Amino acid sequence: MPDNVVWDLHTEEMLFYIECKGPDKYPESEVNHGDLVAEYLNPARNETDKNQSPVLQIYCYMVDDGMKYGILTTGIHTWFVYRTVDNDGLGTLHVSQSFKVDQQTPSLGQAMAIFIHTVRNDEAALNVP
Repeated sequence: MPDNVVWDLHTEEMLFYIECKGPDKYPESEVNHGDLVAEYLNPARNETDKNQSPVLQIYCYMVDDGMKYGILTTGIHTWFVYRTVDNDGLGTLHVSQSFKVDQQTPSLGQAMAIFIHTVRNDEAALNVP
């Protein structure tokens, strides 16, 4: 189960997942410098490490439950994720740039508002296989 599920209280539909990972979980990694994708694709990581990746974790939750949107956060850095769906039903996970908690332009709050607006206005998001 993901750490948090955001619901639309009017339609009672799940909108997106939030997966939280403390910065102490990845003390020497690129995650704490804001580059989640580089950390996942790092060739020095073995398959066990990749299988424990927060990227893979939220992706699997999204595929299993047919979700299109999600958020990954360490409390310091936050990424917005979006899953496109292929014929195989798995699709591709797209990851935004990192938004730091103290970032000013755009702020994390502004990015979050745009993300929520996008999700709520994407009717197809609620009907992903």
